[in-house]
Amino acid sequence: MGHYSVMSMVRSHGSPTYIPRGCANRRSGRLTLEKPDAVPPRPLAFLGVRSCDLSAMMIQDFAFLAGSHIEPGYQARRASGFIIALNCTQPGENGFGDSRETCPAVKSLYDHPIWSEIAHRCLCCGNCTLVSPTCFCTTVENVTDLSVQEGDRRRTWDTGFTEEFSYIHGGNVRASAAARCRQWLTHKFAHGSDQFGMSGCVGCGRCITWRPAGIDLTEELAKLQVAAIALN
Repeated sequence: MGHYSVMSMVRSHGSPTYIPRGCANRRSGRLTLEKPDAVPPRPLAFLGVRSCDLSAMMIQDFAFLAGSHIEPGYQARRASGFIIALNCTQPGENGFGDSRETCPAVKSLYDHPIWSEIAHRCLCCGNCTLVSPTCFCTTVENVTDLSVQEGDRRRTWDTGFTEEFSYIHGGNVRASAAARCRQWLTHKFAHGSDQFGMSGCVGCGRCITWRPAGIDLTEELAKLQVAAIALN
């Protein structure tokens, strides 16, 4: 079977096959672009992959392998990877994979005060996005040496909870914490379904575990469901 670098998925967080850090291209001399090698140094073997992580890989496959724009690094890791799944007979303390579903009703609550209530407790630290296996937002940084003769365009992990992430020329499109909380949750449970044909949440519960403010996603969804029913 060859040699693999082993990654245990029993306590792993985030996506195992999508590595956002890397050099997008390199410039030397007169704007010569050199693309980095997309093939990993050694194939990866993923041990103990739970059903929620398998579902997350399906979403990532759609995002990075479907269409005309293929993510070469992700494609190389997926093609050479070896996966051993784990039958999840007992979910984690905060896991809710069996009960996850889309929640299109949240679209009708765009201006509802419930978002401000959630944002009042949210620290916008980005912990939830860093541990979620279906979050893959990145940013691009341009770095040059002191001679300005060579430089890298680097792709690094980012989170939609920072003010800088949603800044465009002329201003910030999601200046408030409430707007960023709304974007994250509606993309997971409403717009994600429109984009991927399935819920953007796989029910792993890691965002609940790692949120320092103790925000429980399942409790907030229940409140949103009640608010949506009340509006109708």
